[in-house]
Amino acid sequence: MIKDILDKNNSVTPGSNELEILREHFPACFKEDGSFDIVRFQEYLKDKVEVTDEGYELRFLGKNYARMLASLDTTTVIVPDEAHNSLPENKESKNIYISGDNLDALKHLLKSYAGQIKCIYIDPPYNTGSDGFVYNDNFNFTAEELSTKLSISLDKAQRILELTRRGSVSHSAWLMFMLPRLILARDLLSKDGVIFISIDDNEQSNLKLLCDDIFGEENLICSFIWKKRQMVDSRTKNGASKDHDYLLCYGRREDSRILGKESDKTKYTNPDNDPRGPWMSADMTGLATESQRPNLHYDLTNPSTGITYPCPSTGWRYEPKRMAELLANNEVIFPADPIGRPRRKKFMRDLGSEYTGLSSILETVYSTQGTRELRELYDGKEYFDFPKPVDYIKLILSQGIAPTDKDSVYVLDFF
Repeated sequence: MIKDILDKNNSVTPGSNELEILREHFPACFKEDGSFDIVRFQEYLKDKVEVTDEGYELRFLGKNYARMLASLDTTTVIVPDEAHNSLPENKESKNIYISGDNLDALKHLLKSYAGQIKCIYIDPPYNTGSDGFVYNDNFNFTAEELSTKLSISLDKAQRILELTRRGSVSHSAWLMFMLPRLILARDLLSKDGVIFISIDDNEQSNLKLLCDDIFGEENLICSFIWKKRQMVDSRTKNGASKDHDYLLCYGRREDSRILGKESDKTKYTNPDNDPRGPWMSADMTGLATESQRPNLHYDLTNPSTGITYPCPSTGWRYEPKRMAELLANNEVIFPADPIGRPRRKKFMRDLGSEYTGLSSILETVYSTQGTRELRELYDGKEYFDFPKPVDYIKLILSQGIAPTDKDSVYVLDFF
């Protein structure tokens, strides 16, 4: 079996998987010698897609080599840890923990879980120069083999091999490390699945372009900013305190979405026993950008008392016709004081959704909490730096998994 895989891997080139997909759906675009006819393919698309030969993409040394690694089948074998699995606390577990190179692990998972993972969260090395990241792989290609497989010069092939063997921490080495893993992660995601990736300034811009390439720029859900530090660092050498990390979030498809923030219903009460249910008092003054609209500037009279309330400087939020509807429906709250400001009854039943948008700035918990939690788990010892707090991970997973789905979906962390 391993020999068959090795023989198959020898024929793999960058884009092999993509070509197989094209061959399946567009067989007429392949010539008799197996080459792909791009002109004929464009003919298929011309009425549906605007085809252009201009573009913008991330380029780095070893990109095609990394794409080829994603296409190679693994020659490793998963061996169950029978002693661990038979322990009473593990016998009924529904979780899978694989120890080994995560590139191999992802290839094994693809055989059983392709298109089934609802949520992926990874916290890869940030390539800061002090986080222990060093790129090495054990694919023993020669420069001549790489030159042939990738259709590149011997000199370029040798430069790529040097990156893979000397333990490089360059941007190219980091991207070469990440690319095949993200390609496989994409193939594991379900159609409505989402992936979250923690990163900082060292590679954020490169990772964003890489993910645009792999997942599609249109599938970016958000580049969140996590305010991880509570106290400003007063010891900075350049005067700037770096108090945040990034959390990139991509969907498998353009209609993928996160759950959002659960609506705050604590503000809704029903002090007057309104039959329409709980409500809250909401501002009715106009926005500053609307202050020049004449139809929003008028005085408002309470039909029950005859008291007239002057127009606010920015006008009202509603034009007279809509305001008349609110008055008729008893949805305007008038203060007793004539110089007070009328407000609107906003009913909980009109929320429309249980959730609102999640702010792109996450300030829920700080990184120091993760450090404390790790010390508590391991009797005061710290086995690795900058652990993520449990509540931060909970927040991330709550965005990828609806409460009704939590017992029926797969979640993956391959770092």
